[in-house]
Amino acid sequence: MLSNALVIPHFDYGSMVWSNFSVEYHNRLQVLHNNLARIILSADIRTPTNDLMNTLQWIKLDQRWHNTLLMTVFKCLKNEYPSYLSSQFDFVHDNHNHITRNHTSNTLIVPKFKSNLMTLYNQN
Repeated sequence: MLSNALVIPHFDYGSMVWSNFSVEYHNRLQVLHNNLARIILSADIRTPTNDLMNTLQWIKLDQRWHNTLLMTVFKCLKNEYPSYLSSQFDFVHDNHNHITRNHTSNTLIVPKFKSNLMTLYNQN
């Protein structure tokens, strides 16, 4: 309970920033997360991390950050977050005036990137 109250929020607090870091930084943070699990359970270094995570009912940081991102988008779309965040999303039906198949749906417009940074990130 102490780690969930004092340590885990530090992993979550910067998740929007940390989730965009390189794989090297992801691995470093995951090792810290794994070490925390070992300390809590007084486990040996040879204990598989999957067993530790299952015992504590934790998920890996990447999945945790992905869930946080999805929750943030959901809350923005439901107008539960401030308008400066919610206004960052564009819907297909707001993009033009003519009727299309997606005109009545809540489909978001995916922005186009002018660099290959996102393709590199998605490959890792």
